[in-house]
Parts: sequence; C-alpha cells; structure tokens
Amino acid sequence: MTLDELNALPFEAARSAMLDVCGCEAWAVEMAAKRPYGSLKAVNESADAQWWLLGDYGWLEAFRAHPVTGAPDQRAAALSNAAPDSEPTIIDTITGLRHEYYATFGFTFVFCAEGKTPEDVLDAIKSRVENRPEEEMAYAAEEQAKITQVRLGRLFGHEGN
Repeated sequence: MTLDELNALPFEAARSAMLDVCGCEAWAVEMAAKRPYGSLKAVNESADAQWWLLGDYGWLEAFRAHPVTGAPDQRAAALSNAAPDSEPTIIDTITGLRHEYYATFGFTFVFCAEGKTPEDVLDAIKSRVENRPEEEMAYAAEEQAKITQVRLGRLFGHEGN
C-alpha cells in the first residue's frame, strides 16, 4: 500500500487496515480519522503518539489481539523437531514459559522478535515472566509500540522502519 492509497481509502477500510497493524479499535479509529497523512514519518509519529495515549485498557486490547502463544510457527516447529528424542529444545522451553506468562498476566507474551534469535526470545521471556503486573504492562507496551512500527513498515512495503 502507498501513503496515497491509505489516505484515499474509505474510513472503514482504513480503520480495518490499522486494526490489522495494532489490534486496538480506539487506536485504529484515531489513525484512520487523522488522515490524510503528509508522509510516512507522519504516520509513524501519529502511531506512536496515539499508542501512548491509550493506556492500559487499549494496550490490553492490542496485546490480546496477538495469537494465543504456545503454537510454534513453522521455523520453530522445524527447530523443535530437529532432535525429537533429545532434551527439551529452546522452543519447548519458550513454549512452556509462554503458557506460564499467559496464566500470570492474562495476555500473550508481547515481544518484538524482528531480527531476534530464539535465544533472544528465551532471555526476554525469562527476564519478564516474574515481573509485577504493572511492570510487565510497561514492558509489553514498549514491545507493542515496536511491533506496530514494524507492521506499519510492512503495510507500506518496507521490511523495517
């Protein structure tokens, strides 16, 4: 999609595209309503500003829009199946910690894994699963802001932002 295409979309189509980016209805509505944008930088800045205005309720909506964790993606499944008779793999460990995380916080582990290794993900979830809820909310919000920027980049045909 181009910036001109986003600006020209009917409101509901723009809202839907933005909802796919972030997962929070209020954020998507505001992003669609603020059109037209003069540049991709303006879109990114508006995305960040709107994100930080939401607060806990909007953040939880976005966190809960992530797929339920624990189901490995194809790459993770391949890594996990590489040595089926060995000790638990890093992916198995991450999966177990993701279940613990969800049970503790009520939302999936939010982490911008763009360019990260499974070891990076494991280190992050290990360091966050024991957090206090308010502390974890702040970490997850920071990560969701990063994810939103990555998704905006992809929406406009860029690999990163």
